[in-house]
Parts: sequence; structure tokens; C-alpha cells
Amino acid sequence: MKKTLFVCLLLTCLGRSATCRAQLRLARVFASHMVLQRERPLKVWGWARPGEPVTVAVNGHSVVASTQADSSWAVTLPAMSAGGPYVVRVTGKTALVQLDDVYVGDVWFCGGQSNMEFRLRSAANAKTEIPAADFPQIRQFDVPKKGAEQPLKDLTGGQWVVCSPQTAGEFSAVAYFFAKEINQKTNVPIGIIVSTWGGSDILAWMGAPDIQSFPTAKAQVDTLHPTYLADEKKRRQQINQTYELGFWQTMGHLTSEHNLVQDSFFAGSDWQPVQVPATFQSQQIPVKKGVLWLKKEVDIPAKLLDKGPIALQTDRLRETEVTFINGRQVGFTLIGGYQRNYDIPKGVLHAGRNELVIGCYSESGQVGFTGIYLPKFTTPTDTLTIEGPWLYRQGTEMTPSNALGHTEPLDIERKYPTLAYNAMVAPLFRYGVAGFLWYQGEQNASPLQCWDYDRMLSGLITSWRASFDQKNAPFLVIQLPNYGKPDQPRPGAWAIVREQQTKVAALLPRVACITTIDIGNPVDIHPTNKRDVGHRLALVARNWLYGEPKLLTQGPAFKSMTIQGDKVILDFTNVGRGLMNKNGSDTLSGFVIAGADKVFYRATARLKGDRVIVYSGKIDHPVAVRYAFEASPANIDFYNRDGLPAVPFRTDTEKIDQL
Repeated sequence: MKKTLFVCLLLTCLGRSATCRAQLRLARVFASHMVLQRERPLKVWGWARPGEPVTVAVNGHSVVASTQADSSWAVTLPAMSAGGPYVVRVTGKTALVQLDDVYVGDVWFCGGQSNMEFRLRSAANAKTEIPAADFPQIRQFDVPKKGAEQPLKDLTGGQWVVCSPQTAGEFSAVAYFFAKEINQKTNVPIGIIVSTWGGSDILAWMGAPDIQSFPTAKAQVDTLHPTYLADEKKRRQQINQTYELGFWQTMGHLTSEHNLVQDSFFAGSDWQPVQVPATFQSQQIPVKKGVLWLKKEVDIPAKLLDKGPIALQTDRLRETEVTFINGRQVGFTLIGGYQRNYDIPKGVLHAGRNELVIGCYSESGQVGFTGIYLPKFTTPTDTLTIEGPWLYRQGTEMTPSNALGHTEPLDIERKYPTLAYNAMVAPLFRYGVAGFLWYQGEQNASPLQCWDYDRMLSGLITSWRASFDQKNAPFLVIQLPNYGKPDQPRPGAWAIVREQQTKVAALLPRVACITTIDIGNPVDIHPTNKRDVGHRLALVARNWLYGEPKLLTQGPAFKSMTIQGDKVILDFTNVGRGLMNKNGSDTLSGFVIAGADKVFYRATARLKGDRVIVYSGKIDHPVAVRYAFEASPANIDFYNRDGLPAVPFRTDTEKIDQL
């Protein structure tokens, strides 16, 4: 009876009308399976009829609040130690809301863009990790992607999910590995609140008061009005609808329902092989503007069909595409650059041979797979990669520029200042947290923005801590990994953002910067090794919060430089058990050196005890040294003997004009 009443209350409170606000309900983050922050007073809030007394009871504690004129109520419960599971009962005059399976432990707020959002099912070791992910004391709350012109009082949805082999695949991989290590080391229940948006700008996660010193962002926020998002999305939808209509008319070989017509075009002999994953350009295959078709026959084992829902992941395809299985459309993406993850309706796949067809449209000649991952079918527990070459054939050619018009993304919130903050951070300010994990910066790694990233990040950290009333809470920043083509020894905006992240960690108390320069992927902005990222985060948390003060948390960091003739002698902190080349050599890669003209050359770097000696035959009088100070150093081998990589650095301090 109680569960039925609880469900009814939730359903009736989904709207935003005055009547709904008057019904007894809690803020959406308060739900069954949640984790509440230990050892701090617990704030619980919600809405009811004005004047109605509301009682909140948990673990022997009970507090009564009187509902205010605006229908809001709030209580503060005494601090509790880690434990559970508990039942939380919220009682009004005529209604009861009961939350089951509630733990008290540590809650970590995990923010940023796609590398924090990156799911465990896509991580390098997902096949072995997910089946063993039976950790009932780890729970995740995914904040719905939403923007708002003003700070919201509540989230728009979300639920707490208990970690199990059936659910772990959808957990943030970084947050999962972090939470797993902390929970296994301490037996403290861990809640992870994941508030992320792929491709988001840091300014989208900052409040209006925090962007006043950034003129362009301030001007954008000053133009916001209550219907801005609705108006702007309507405008963009109209533009996209025109483009989409032209797309369907141009593709050909389709029924009126946009399924595939199995005509002679697909049975013809003009199909040519193309390697997947790999771009057409990397294989010197000329591609004309317009429509390009790809196809592949895939054998599906019968046992895969019994493993639960099946999805097709093709990762990022360029520009507009539509995907078919056995002639039936299973997915369509209007705008390129987004991950493809299509749920396959039951009955579309069958045991044995299946035909996969993808139709792509491009006016740039950049079309097809981006050349990173093999396409694959996935179930909650299994993966079937689609191996071997595909076949391709040119379809309708379109030579005029903008033949179909253009597209505009609808998820404008991720790049517009304050919009994500207002809907995805602000509603949670009263919820207790132990600390923050932050993985963002890729979107700001441009020559125009990178030099301001330290001010932006410092402002965000200070603002979030104050708003969550946790001024000394650990804030753990994940430094950008190596990404991009190894090139000349010169930095780009990517390296500058790394430097700014390190700078903020040095300036603000209880901020750490986690080095990942060694575990990125030069050709993929989403590296799949998230285990080491989570582990390095956990080292800091264990050292600061969980009783391991002697634990080394960082790799070698530049301390000082001495010049002796044509050589530079470098000293480091975080030496630990000693410096090393992970491959056993006494020389190190990644160093460059310059004279007074500030032209940098690749350098020889040798280990001498706990120092590094750097020199080059091209430099007689060195003045500056840099280490791993480029987008994607070709080889990273500099570590301490505790297994942690050296922090990228430079000894020169001037602003670099050419990035």
C-alpha cells in the first residue's frame, strides 16, 4: 500500500502547476537507493501545501518543518555516520512518501564533458569489469541534460541506480573506478552524482555572477529572457527540418516510411571494399560530395539474441547518416560528430546472416567512419565487434554548395554560458557532498579561450564550493590527456589548458590536478583507459580523506632548474622511491630545450639519481626546458618508481604567441 501511494505521489507531482507544487513531494535527488553525505547535518527539502507540517524521519531521527507560503519546506537532520540501509519517511497531513534502501556515506559530484560521461560499457576492460561489478554500496545518480535561463529549484528528473552487473555498463567509467577503489578500501558507501554534457564549455557550468569578468559570455547572458531557449530551438528546428526533408529526397532507394528498398543498386557489382575503422582519406579513396552508401554482412549467433536488449554502436560518423538492418531503419542522426548508439527493435535481427547498410550525406567530402573504433553490437553483458572490410558505393552526387542548406545543433545549452549550471548544478546546492571530480577542458582548448581557462576554472571551483557550503571540499581536476598528431616540439592550446589546470591546483587549497598525459589516445579524444584515471583520483582522495596521509598521489613535478654550461639540471618533487624510465633506460623522452632565441629542439634527457640532465648538440647556452608540453608527445616514459607519470611543465613563463 505504501509503495503504491509513493508511486502515485511521484506521478502526480511531475508537472509544474501550482496544484502540483502544493502536493507533498521531495526534491528529485531524494529517492530510494540514494546515498546521503555522512558526518554533516543532512538537509532535506521539498514542497507541500502552505502551512502544512512535514515530518522527515530516518535512523531514529525525526524533524518537523512548516511549509512556507511559496509551498517550500526544508529540514536539517543531525549528522550521521556511514551506514544503512535505512528507510526515510516523509509525512504530511494526508500523505506519506517512503524512500527505501538509503545509505549514508560519501557523495562525490562528478562534472564535466564527455570523458566524464564516458560509460563503463565503452571502457577498455568492460568485458571483464561489468560481469564482476556487484557493488551494492555504490550508487549513481545521472542528472538529466537540461538547460534553463535562470537557476531552477529542482532537477527535471533522474534516479539513483545501484551498481550491479546489469546496471554498471551505464555508469560513468571514471566515477565507477574511483568509487570502486574507495569503497573497497574503506567499506564506506559511495554515491556519485554525474552531471555532464559532451562538448560542453566550462562557462556553461558557471553561474551568472561568475562570468561577469568575461565580456563575451556576459553579453550572452544579458540577452537571456524567459523564452530564449524555446525560441532559439524552434528557430533551429525549422532550419534542420528543411535540411532533413532535402536529405530524404536526395537519398533515393527508400520507402515512404524511410526503410530501404532492396533494388538493383544494392545487388549490383559496383561495390568496392573499404577498411573499417579508417577514414576514406587515409586509404586514398576519393569521395564525391553527396550520398555514399556502406554495407556489411554480419553473422549473428543465436545466443546473442537471448542476452537482452541489443544496441548498435558505430561511434562517430561524419555528417548526416541513416542506418538500416535487413532493410529496416534503426537509427538516424542529422548532425555529425555525435556518438551513434542505436537500440535495435526486437525482431529486426535474426540468427545467421544480417545485412547492415548505412547511407551518409556530405557536402564536404568528409564522410563515413572517423577511423577509431570497430562498429559493434552490444548487450548488457556481451559485445560482438563487426570485423573485416565493408563495401561502399557512391550514390547521388551533389555538386552545388549548400544544396540542402545547413544544420544547427539543438543542444545549445552545452556551449551557452550558465544554461547547464542553472538546470544541472544549482538545484543540488543543498545536497551534501564529500568533494568534486571535474573532467573538462577539451571544449576550451582553442587559441581564443585557453589563456583564460585558469580564471574560469578558479571561478567555478570557488563558486561551487561556496554554493554547496563546502569551502574546503576536495576538488579533483583531471588534466587533459595526450591527444592529436605528434608533431614539431611546439605547444598548442591543448597544452596550455593542461598548464592552466596545473596552475589552478597550485593556487587554490585542496585542489589536485590528476596527470593523464600517458593514457590518452592520439587519434581519439575519448581514450578508453578510464581505470587508471579513476585510480589516480582515488589516490588523492585516500590521502586527503580516508586515512592514508603517507600515500604518494602525484608523479614527478618540476621544482627547480640549474644551468651548467650547455646542460640544464632539473630537480623534482614527488620523487617517491626514485625517478625512472618505465622501460628501464636511463634516458627520457619528451624533453625539448631552447637558447635565448626561444627556438625549441628535441633534447637528450638523462636520469642521474633523482635529477634529470637535459642537453642538445644544437644549443650551447640553454635558457629554457619543456617536458611533454605539446598536444600529444610521441612517447611518455618518465615516471617515479611508484608508477605515476611526470607532470608536463615548462621553465619559461611568457605567453606563447603562436599556438
